[in-house]
Amino acid sequence: MNFPLLLTAFISLFLIFPVRANAVEQPPNIIFILADDLGYGDLGCYGHPRIKTPYLDRLAAEGTRFMQFYVSHSVCSPSRASAITGQAPSRWHIYGPLVWLEDNARRGMPDWLDPKAPSLPRALQQAGYRTERRRAGRRAARNLSV
Repeated sequence: MNFPLLLTAFISLFLIFPVRANAVEQPPNIIFILADDLGYGDLGCYGHPRIKTPYLDRLAAEGTRFMQFYVSHSVCSPSRASAITGQAPSRWHIYGPLVWLEDNARRGMPDWLDPKAPSLPRALQQAGYRTERRRAGRRAARNLSV
């Protein structure tokens, strides 16, 4: 299978976490946070004057901060689909947010990402990583104090 974006991601990881010759060879730890409805300046580490994000700020201070990037779509479902597959979301017929079954059908969209789609988590599992998905979701956003 040809996954240009996945390949780019893996190459980037090795550039971010170089392997030392005298180090015991073990893969780097990876924490991938996708905040698809978050604006660039909505975190303290990127300069927001009122929103307090101390845990994310600490991760940014101790890890790698990305200052330039592209996203495949401006809303959740397509951006998640491309992050998972490394492909354009339209390849999997995801053109907007996946919502109600009737709305998805009316727009010619599936109700979920096709299990046959390539998957970064699956590729990581095959490489020996343990993967986990956590979702804060909209309920957590209601507890945000600004």
